[in-house]
Amino acid sequence: MTYIDDRTWHKDPWDDPDITDALVVERPRRQRRPFKWVVWLLCYLAMAGVVVVGVAGLWYSQQVNPKGDPGAPITFTVNADDTLETVSERLQEEGLVESAKVFRWYVERHDGLVLIPGYFRLRPDDHMGNIMRILRTPPSETYTKVTFPEGYTIDRMGRRLEEKVPRLSAAELVAAATDGEIRSDWLPDGVDSLEGLLFPDTYQVSNGESAGQLVGRMVSLMERVARQENIEERAPEIGLTPYQ
Repeated sequence: MTYIDDRTWHKDPWDDPDITDALVVERPRRQRRPFKWVVWLLCYLAMAGVVVVGVAGLWYSQQVNPKGDPGAPITFTVNADDTLETVSERLQEEGLVESAKVFRWYVERHDGLVLIPGYFRLRPDDHMGNIMRILRTPPSETYTKVTFPEGYTIDRMGRRLEEKVPRLSAAELVAAATDGEIRSDWLPDGVDSLEGLLFPDTYQVSNGESAGQLVGRMVSLMERVARQENIEERAPEIGLTPYQ
């Protein structure tokens, strides 16, 4: 057995427990950062975003191009004072598009739409691109609104017609209303002028309509309204004829 002589031992300060304990440095505990949860949260949000975008895209696609075949064509009217908003709302009301807002959004992102007054044949649930294409094409039948106020004579109606529809002259309307070719049920024998028998109203005069055809419509409307008011029965009660 080997013994160590205390005299040959060199004192080492590290051998003192009081000193070594004071010099021991405790290693700080590693803090757990929520990095893993952040990654999972970001992945979840990304996946949710993809789902939302996909659902929105599918919904938009179905609005632009509804499922199934388009319906039978119907006549859609664009008025002279229409705007994209009024047209889109009416398209939705008549079942031609699914959403007026989506139609406006679609039009604004496809070079807009210049509205042309007239009659258009559109198919319900057709692709919005097809509806836009038809509305961009000048219709085969256009019209102009002409208002004849109450109290207008035939001469004044003729001037108003020529003012609003230059292709039809005042003389044409006057001739059609006074030459005896067009007659009313209440026009007395020997009287050719339809003065007082043209119903005052707002008329849509198409691009293919003549002055005579317009006069015929005005006479027919007067007769229909008068019959609704029972003028044939009421006139004799006050000692007058329907014409008077």
